[in-house]
Amino acid sequence: MTFIAISLALGLTIITPVLGQSAVNISSCFSTGVAGASACSSFIDNFCESSTGILAVNVSDSFSRCFNAPAGFRCDFTAWNGLGNHAVIPDLANCENTLNSIVKGCPMGGEGSVQPGGSFTFALDPNEGSCGPDVVTEGS
Repeated sequence: MTFIAISLALGLTIITPVLGQSAVNISSCFSTGVAGASACSSFIDNFCESSTGILAVNVSDSFSRCFNAPAGFRCDFTAWNGLGNHAVIPDLANCENTLNSIVKGCPMGGEGSVQPGGSFTFALDPNEGSCGPDVVTEGS
């Protein structure tokens, strides 16, 4: 399959396939936060593969996971069923293709989907801190 990448002035990237096939559409790149999307790339396969072993995700619901990056921040991944019309499991290839495109085009993370036909919006968001509670209570 051959693809043509088009970068728009707003920082959005649309990867357009030849012959009208589905394409990754990065709907937004985050402009604030940790510039660690590339350090999160090692977790993409794990997140996407784990999303195929869950119960179907209802419309307007999401599946998410957090991974601790070796660089001292966390990588938050989300698959949101906001484009479909019934409960479904995230598509492995759509998940991996979208998140890998985000890593390549959005240093601080972002969100996107495969269109036409993708049910899920996938997001990668590097953040300060670690997974789980980062709360320091008084006296500790």
